[in-house]
Amino acid sequence: VVRGLGDVYKRQILDALYEENENWYEAITMVYCLERKQKDVAESMGISIQALTGVLYRARKWVKYITILMITQNSTDGYVKKTGVVPAPVFEQCK
Repeated sequence: VVRGLGDVYKRQILDALYEENENWYEAITMVYCLERKQKDVAESMGISIQALTGVLYRARKWVKYITILMITQNSTDGYVKKTGVVPAPVFEQCK
């Protein structure tokens, strides 16, 4: 199987997310990758929907930060530095 650079970043970021906070990883993968309903995810995690919303917010914020950090550190052509354009965070590309 040939994988694109996006797949490499996705795996690295999801692995790093798991190491950073297992609850964030669980919430992100269930809601965005597995497309489960937030109500069901909150129930399975034993938290309220409002708490899940907070978990998802913090996880997305961290993913955005780490994505930008990884891309700018690994950019060989300086594309990000030249254009300021950063690809969408990987959780939007889980499908």
